[in-house]
Amino acid sequence: MLLEKRLSAKAARPVQGIPRRKSEDPAPLSFSQRRIWYLEQLNPGTATYNAPNAFRGWGKLDLEAFRRAVNIVLERHTVLRTLIGTSETGEPVTRLVSEWDAVEVVQAESEEEALGLAEKSAQKPFDIARDLMLRALVVLFGEEDFVVAFTTHHVAWDGVSKAVVFRELGVVYDAIATGQQPILAEPAIQYADYALWQQRTFSGARRDKEIAYWKDKLAGAPAYLDIPLDKPRPAVQRFKGAKISFTLPAELLTAAQTLSRAERTTLYTTMLAVYNVFLLAFTGQEDICVATPFAGRDEPETQAVIGFFINTVVLRTRLDAGTSFGEVVRRVRESVLGAQDHQLMPMDELVEVLQAPRDLSRMPVAQVNFRLQGGKPPELKLYGVRLTLLPLIDTFISKFDMALEVASADGEAGYVEYNTDLFTEERMGRIPGAYEALLGALLEAPQLPVGEHAAFKMIGELSPKRRRIGLGGGISKTRTTFNV
Repeated sequence: MLLEKRLSAKAARPVQGIPRRKSEDPAPLSFSQRRIWYLEQLNPGTATYNAPNAFRGWGKLDLEAFRRAVNIVLERHTVLRTLIGTSETGEPVTRLVSEWDAVEVVQAESEEEALGLAEKSAQKPFDIARDLMLRALVVLFGEEDFVVAFTTHHVAWDGVSKAVVFRELGVVYDAIATGQQPILAEPAIQYADYALWQQRTFSGARRDKEIAYWKDKLAGAPAYLDIPLDKPRPAVQRFKGAKISFTLPAELLTAAQTLSRAERTTLYTTMLAVYNVFLLAFTGQEDICVATPFAGRDEPETQAVIGFFINTVVLRTRLDAGTSFGEVVRRVRESVLGAQDHQLMPMDELVEVLQAPRDLSRMPVAQVNFRLQGGKPPELKLYGVRLTLLPLIDTFISKFDMALEVASADGEAGYVEYNTDLFTEERMGRIPGAYEALLGALLEAPQLPVGEHAAFKMIGELSPKRRRIGLGGGISKTRTTFNV
């Protein structure tokens, strides 16, 4: 497939390598970290960037081995114990913690109470100037029943980090619990090495090239997506959110994979194309910008490093009701390929380059987000106990007006995340079914104009203000108000 070949070619290119920092070198924040630090200054004391994971456990957990294992993992990965303060000049400064204990053990009377304590821990804000970036809570109830809850801050963490930490934690715990010496290879680099390398790489001609690409790609794009709201938008975004889980039928995932292969692209591209069609029907807007995360781990040295490598990029798609779904997929594919080649551009700098309006009530450039789950759910294996991943803990946060995360595997759950200051649960609860119906219709007849599908027309009913969309290219300026 074209996209996969492009990515393989990127991986095959010779790399210069990321060197380790010298002792006298600075330890700057990465571009992604700096953005989170900046947003933390604007909105302190919230759980906006908390990333929780929890496991239900059965068996006799060796608490001392668990404590030692967690703390050894923090010793191996300095980013988890790097504090980010603010200098007198208002710039971020880092400080490494030399003594720490990241584990708390408490008792509960019941499983329900234990789960409640895990949820409370997940929602407790971090102070990134004072707190470790990972905390572990063990809640014991009964002789051999417990819950283990991990909460991390995104300034030091992403999806790959999760897999690395849980794998290493299992190796170290098993060794300690069985009286052996833990054996793990030393990390090739630390995250601070990457941050310094990134800062030095994104400069000069490389920086100018990235800026030129994004200025051209997003020239004339609308500043905002005109999403129909249920409630007045607050003057300042409060990031209050909720999630609604859903599971797509296996046959639809299979059909989407088949179409992706036929179009020489990936499942991610196809599902994002469906989301763009959904947004066209939902908003009536024909020029759509969607924010999406890129993993940012192209360099081999980064594969086993803990840290926040993700960069948010903006994918722009222009379409109307007369565009066939096959054509939408091809347009989205080209946007993805271009963004892959220009993904170093920091989001903050993109906002400056575009001279995007500074509006505290919403995210700049793109107010909706799309993600595709990748790989298996996180696993934690500890000697002598049985663990199972608990359902996603809701931190009641939404960074965007609306986000869609689609599961890539049969039986896995995705979710709709939405800002509760803007939308009601009743309306958002209808989105998963509408997306599934639209996906089925578009896959069945990708050659048809998207506006001819009944599922497309029905999505307008999710909107408090339905727009009349014609097939000939364009949207009527007449709007009809009705209740659903």
